[in-house]
Amino acid sequence: MRLCTTCPNYPTCTNLCLEAEAYVNQDEVPQREIPVSNLTDIPIEEFVIDGIRYSSIDYHDIVKAQTKYQFSDKIFDILFAYYVEGRNQPETALIHFVSKQYVHKIIHKYPIC
Repeated sequence: MRLCTTCPNYPTCTNLCLEAEAYVNQDEVPQREIPVSNLTDIPIEEFVIDGIRYSSIDYHDIVKAQTKYQFSDKIFDILFAYYVEGRNQPETALIHFVSKQYVHKIIHKYPIC
C-alpha cells in the first residue's frame, strides 16, 4: 500500500482514497455486546444475535451460581461469555485477557448446570 505522503494527490487531498480507507477500516468489527438489563426479563432462547443462538443457560443461572460460589465479577464475565454468549475457550480468554487454561479452570471449578 502506498502511503498518503507518497501519493501524487497529497497536496490537494480532502478525503481518503479507497485504498487508504480500506487500510484504516481493517480493524473495524461489528458490535456484539448485549446490555445486561436486556437479559434479565427475556428468556435466553429468544435471542439470536448476528446469527448466534444462545444456550439454554441464562443470566439468572450464572447469578445463582455467583450467589452459591461467591466468585468475582471477572469470573462472572468469563462464565457469561462462555455459557450465555456461546464463545469458545480461546475467544473467552482473548476477550477477558486471561489464558485459555484459566478459562478451562473456571469452567470446571464453577459448574453452572
